[in-house]
Order: sequence, then C-alpha cells, then structure tokens
Amino acid sequence: LVLADVTRRNPSHYGAHFTVGRLALESGERKQEGEAALRRCLELTPTENDESHEAAARCLDQLAAHQAGAVIARR
Repeated sequence: LVLADVTRRNPSHYGAHFTVGRLALESGERKQEGEAALRRCLELTPTENDESHEAAARCLDQLAAHQAGAVIARR
C-alpha cells in the first residue's frame, strides 16, 4: 500500500511502478494492478538505476503466462 501511495503521488516514479508489477508477479496477487504498473513503466523513461524496459516487458509476459495458465487450469 505504501507503493500505491508513491505511484499515486508521483505517477512518473518508474521504480515504484516496476516494483508494484514485480511484486504482483512474485506474489500472484493484484495481477491487474501489477500489469497496469508495468505498462506504465513502458510509457516512462527509466533512470540508470532503474530496471530496463526489457525487464518490465519480461515481467508483463510472465504475468500474462500466469494468467493464461490460471484460465486453462479453471477449465
């Protein structure tokens, strides 16, 4: 929830958005919020200390794979 405050107060904070997305991927929770955060990363310019756009895209791909697997498992 602290990260949600950071992203709400500073919508251009790349690192916070990336962390929200990565945590969604790792925890399996709040996947839609994580996806939105990672998509926002792709709209922003990372600093030299931030993860790359490629890392954000990789996390998005992994989230999509998890969501697809969940859909298949429910069938």
